[in-house]
Amino acid sequence: MIEQIPVIIEAAINGETRPERNPQAPRKAVEIIEDVFRCLDAGASIIHAHTEDILIRVSS
Repeated sequence: MIEQIPVIIEAAINGETRPERNPQAPRKAVEIIEDVFRCLDAGASIIHAHTEDILIRVSS
């Protein structure tokens, strides 16, 4: 039997990447929110993102 080891997946979706370097990296709040849900749907448990326009607050 194969032992199952729990895994936590963290997605760092944009970092300090500027659009000039990678136009696909989300920078605006709406782009970040869309990518966050894509990452969660793919199994990520933790999302690390940087935003320039607003503070995004998620309550549980």
